[in-house]
Amino acid sequence: MITNHSKIILKPRITEKSGIMTETSNVYTFEVEKNATKDTVAKAIKNIYKVSAKKVRIVNLPAKEVFVRGKKGTKPAVKKALVYVEFDRSKHNFSFDLFEETLLDYRKVDKNLRSHFYRKSHDEVVRHLFHVVSGLDSMALGEYQIVGQVKDAFNISDKHNLLSPLLNRLFNKAFEAGKKVRTDTCISKGAVSISYAAVDLASKKLSNLESQKVLLIGAGQTSELTLQNLITKGCDKFTIVNRTYENAVEIAAKYKAKAVDICMLEDLMLVNNIVISSTASKKALITKEMVEKAMKLRNNEPLFFVDLSVPRNIAHDVAEIENVFVYDVDDLSNMVDDTLEMRRGEICAAEAIIEELVIDFGNWVHSRNLIPTIQTIQNYFQDIHKTEIENLMSLNLV
Repeated sequence: MITNHSKIILKPRITEKSGIMTETSNVYTFEVEKNATKDTVAKAIKNIYKVSAKKVRIVNLPAKEVFVRGKKGTKPAVKKALVYVEFDRSKHNFSFDLFEETLLDYRKVDKNLRSHFYRKSHDEVVRHLFHVVSGLDSMALGEYQIVGQVKDAFNISDKHNLLSPLLNRLFNKAFEAGKKVRTDTCISKGAVSISYAAVDLASKKLSNLESQKVLLIGAGQTSELTLQNLITKGCDKFTIVNRTYENAVEIAAKYKAKAVDICMLEDLMLVNNIVISSTASKKALITKEMVEKAMKLRNNEPLFFVDLSVPRNIAHDVAEIENVFVYDVDDLSNMVDDTLEMRRGEICAAEAIIEELVIDFGNWVHSRNLIPTIQTIQNYFQDIHKTEIENLMSLNLV
């Protein structure tokens, strides 16, 4: 509700023209109460958006509708009121300022954070979005998680009818770009996180990973991420132990796993072929003596350890035991470094794919912008045709 203009409720909504900024104009949609007048609407707009009287031109104000005049003539708004605001190049960032102000107010954060925003326009917007969805701007180069986040935002906007045809096309093209980059390059191949590297290593060292029983020691974030990565590989047989049993129960319930008291640790090594440890313990939880005892009872069947803890949870000398394989954070870090180096080598190929799709999208936008001109030309010749037919008929020549 506007303080000085209580008759008007103003609700900015992204429209086709404001989705991607132009240099000379911007369009905003507002809900206007039935009894609002032209002058009241104009005053409210000028007051809120800090624009001069010359910048807001409202031609008519029927109930629930505003007619606006732009360079191409008078246009009626659809359903709700539409206000056309013109501004020169010096005020090109008008709507960005409004967005930033609204966002910072909503989040109740320091306005100095505005210096961390960056602004893009035209093809830069398209290129940036395609880079983001392809994982080229992610800290973990090529990661896929960002695609899900963008799709969630897209689906929310779609659900609330906030997507114009232009934005719809833009984001679908972005998803196409992300898929093509990941399919045609190796930008998403290999492990770029310690937890994923642990699972990737296990899948290479052990056959039929999905059928293996896995023991997770620890119930923190790293353990949960590792568990999630194991699930993506098809694993579904998990046992979780933790020094605080309740925490193990909580994470086990979340993933349909089994929680067991940590005092059963030695017995659990008899039935699990993979042991992944990630705790904050200052001392080793698994010793050489414990593993030697377990291996005898396992008939020397291979046992695979991954120690994600710092300091280590698994004693150094455990790796000396036959058929026991131990990998720690240093081993996995080397794997991640190798993967990132390989992915960096794919950046040029990925950018070439993106550039091709940016041009394709730009061509579509250009052809779409020609539609009104083509329609005008068609109407012009149809009018000539109609006039000529009428003239001929009046002369009884048809």
